[in-house]
Amino acid sequence: KTPSVPDGNGDDCILRLVENCSAVVDLIYEPKESELLRLARERGKRVLNGEAMLFFQAYAADCIFTGTARDMKFAKTLWKEYREEHS
Repeated sequence: KTPSVPDGNGDDCILRLVENCSAVVDLIYEPKESELLRLARERGKRVLNGEAMLFFQAYAADCIFTGTARDMKFAKTLWKEYREEHS
């Protein structure tokens, strides 16, 4: 659940921020849509859950940790498999 963040007037800052932006990103895997993203989508904003960024960041970190060269073709194949299993 997205927390309510009152400003000095007691109004919810989160909703005001969502109203004043064109897109909202929440860096999450699960659930696919957080409460924040739901609020933004319902207000006609572009939303992105950041899942792809987190996935490719983890792939790059694994390559660094294991000393393996990064292979974007392979990474994209892994991403496709992940999406098929988690959609």
